[in-house]
Amino acid sequence: MENNLKQYELTIILLPEKEGADLDQAKAKIKKTIESHEGSIEFKKEENKDLSYPINKKHKGLFLTSIIKMSPDKISNLSKELKTNQEILRHLITEFKETPEPKEEPRPEKPKKKEQKEKPKKAPEPKEEPKPEPKPQTEEEKKEKEKELDKKLDEIIEEI
Repeated sequence: MENNLKQYELTIILLPEKEGADLDQAKAKIKKTIESHEGSIEFKKEENKDLSYPINKKHKGLFLTSIIKMSPDKISNLSKELKTNQEILRHLITEFKETPEPKEEPRPEKPKKKEQKEKPKKAPEPKEEPKPEPKPQTEEEKKEKEKELDKKLDEIIEEI
């Protein structure tokens, strides 16, 4: 094997009927194919799932997820060979970049309600008192008010 090996993630959708010995046989065949291209494989996960759309009239598939180590120039040949395998409905090869798991840092504790800083309370807005409805005035009352206003106006004019 060459020194410039890269890691890839290989996801394969197999016929859903593959179980037990049939599944082991399919895995052995895939492993042999990869080793023929000077690579290595490590199977990670297998899971039966419903397909989003039918593939070859199949509505379910067995998903195999694995990590392969292989030279980048051999990947296209591997892909072509996997397409010819009748047990494989689909496959996907992507470059594998291991992402470190996030470190869990202790979160600062939230202050309890009693310890929280009290926010300054806003002064209540003054409520407007409803204005009393004016009483209906009689003609005499109107005339008296006019006289009072006239007197006040005369006083103001005299001061000027």
